[in-house]
Amino acid sequence: MTFPVFRSAGVLTGFAALLLGGAAAGDARVSDLDGHPDEVRVGKRWLPVEEAEAARDEEELAKGAVYYGTGWIPQAGAERLRRVDRKRVGWAFETRSDSAHVSVYSSLPVAFTRRLAAVLENGIGAYRDLYGPIWRLAPLPKSLRVFLFSDRDAFQSAVRAAGEVPDGGDTCRYCPQAQLVCVLGDTGNGFETLVDALRTLNTALDTLLAPGEMPVWAQRGRGLYLALGLQGRQVLPGFLAPLPAGAASALLEEDMGLAELISSGGSAFYSEKRTGREFLAWAWVHFLLHGEGGRHAAGFRTYLSGKAAKGMVADFERAVGKVRDLEPGFRRDVSEVLVPGAKKKVT
Repeated sequence: MTFPVFRSAGVLTGFAALLLGGAAAGDARVSDLDGHPDEVRVGKRWLPVEEAEAARDEEELAKGAVYYGTGWIPQAGAERLRRVDRKRVGWAFETRSDSAHVSVYSSLPVAFTRRLAAVLENGIGAYRDLYGPIWRLAPLPKSLRVFLFSDRDAFQSAVRAAGEVPDGGDTCRYCPQAQLVCVLGDTGNGFETLVDALRTLNTALDTLLAPGEMPVWAQRGRGLYLALGLQGRQVLPGFLAPLPAGAASALLEEDMGLAELISSGGSAFYSEKRTGREFLAWAWVHFLLHGEGGRHAAGFRTYLSGKAAKGMVADFERAVGKVRDLEPGFRRDVSEVLVPGAKKKVT
């Protein structure tokens, strides 16, 4: 097999890291803003990572190898490692995929497990790029554990065992006592699973790395801002991935005002209108960072870096500006950029 060259702004993970390694991998780290995200060059052709990985997987499976951790190993060795890991983590998972800062234990197929590990690793890098200049980020205490489930009952049992109370509608939860992310996966709708996992990763990193507490709207909005920058396996905040099903209509029908959003507590996001409010917070964060030519970004970063209680409208307005002065531009941004063609605007 011809060794590929990885074409991506993110870190090398999975297949590309395994094949490249060393200096060749460093030489291959090229920005994916050239329109070729998540591709590898095999010979003279550029192929999507998933396609190239599938070809490699077929070769290794034909040899009787098993993917475990960071690469393909003999089946007997994988079974020994899995027995040890199952006893250590207390769950009979099927496969494991590791990146520099993430270990995903999974009952879903190997290919999707690897993809989730790569996406979360790139999410950590994007988070550090975004907030490293604002906060003095703590180092990650250890590799972040992620449990990826195919069964809701197993997902909820793991959340309970980690000290949290599962919500019936949850598909992803960070459990701070155990420093564990639990994900209910669906390879049939893999994109939304990845978005949900990235949103929850932002919550985990806020808890583990960021100083002080974050207002709920800012945490939820920033979580979706990170997650909706998903492009293939890369996380490029500010890019606009397709909104999940129902999100646009929930946003446009949300009647919470911006001042109310800024001063709201967690209970506002655990109501029957949680989807609309989550996406209202996302739209507001996106506008503050990019809207009107980015003129509000510096003020918003000042707000995020402040030590004062950030749940008060007065704190926000001192750093960014009067909410009533920002609202017209925000409404235009929603209807022209975030949800183009929308007939109803957020009020």
